[in-house]
Amino acid sequence: MDLLFATSKQGAQCQEYRDLVASVVMVCPNLERLLGLTIPYNHEFDRLTHALSTRKKLKEHTWILGEAAEISEASPRNTSCPGSLGPMQMFEFLDYHVSWANLETLALNSLYDNSALEPSIFLRMFGLLPSLRNLCITSFSADAFGDSTLLCLPPLESLRLEKLPGITGAGLAQYSSRTESRSLKSLSIIEQDIDSLLTISKILTSLTQLERLTIVQANKCPTLPSGGMVFQPLLASSSLRYLHWDVACPNPGTALSKLDFAPFVKPPKHYETPNSHLAQSILAAGFPRLEALRAPSDIDPPGVLQAVCQPIPK
Repeated sequence: MDLLFATSKQGAQCQEYRDLVASVVMVCPNLERLLGLTIPYNHEFDRLTHALSTRKKLKEHTWILGEAAEISEASPRNTSCPGSLGPMQMFEFLDYHVSWANLETLALNSLYDNSALEPSIFLRMFGLLPSLRNLCITSFSADAFGDSTLLCLPPLESLRLEKLPGITGAGLAQYSSRTESRSLKSLSIIEQDIDSLLTISKILTSLTQLERLTIVQANKCPTLPSGGMVFQPLLASSSLRYLHWDVACPNPGTALSKLDFAPFVKPPKHYETPNSHLAQSILAAGFPRLEALRAPSDIDPPGVLQAVCQPIPK
């Protein structure tokens, strides 16, 4: 998707182009999605956003949220949430969603830490979207989107959470145990710094319909509590078909220097690393329906996941 960045001081050419697209949208009463153009929204009126808000059959929309424009309203903003909206800005933003009863896919991305949204806006927005099935939330501050908001999400089929400091491992585990999360078939957890393998185990066990799981975190290595007894499979899912596993290892600088490990020797020697625990779980039949494993950081120990998931013809 192409992204056209536009500031509050937009040039005449950008304004003209956006208004032209808005005119096209207005003559398409059955429009379901607008692809190839996403303009940051700074909580100021623009013709394109208004035009999209009137398309009752819209099925997909992406919000790229910038900083809220200054307001001159008598009512103050919410001081507990930096950058929050004024009452009129809040009403106008929520009003854009009123006609989207058929919206199935929604993505919200914040360009700045002060995203101008707060938990109550998220919750009221979700309440206006009865057909919502696919949701992506990216780069919002802890004040805007945290565990309490996560626990109020409606039933979904796919969910992507990325760079949300307000979402904790405990919150993810609690969310996965809720009835509303049982419909999830796809879950992506990107740079959420999960610090416990038990949290990942809880997510896999609780989401009984999950078919696709993506976990990417480059800076945090999930571990197990010291001194505990581990029963394999530690990680298991009877429904999972696709797993993207890219988590940090304990000592990335020395991971490839383990000369005592011979790749592709069965059974592989076990180490106290996330990759090794996953490999042992696979060997213990923890993923009976797994068809594809993507592991870009299969280095600690080297090649352990490749060793237990060697490709087979067709």
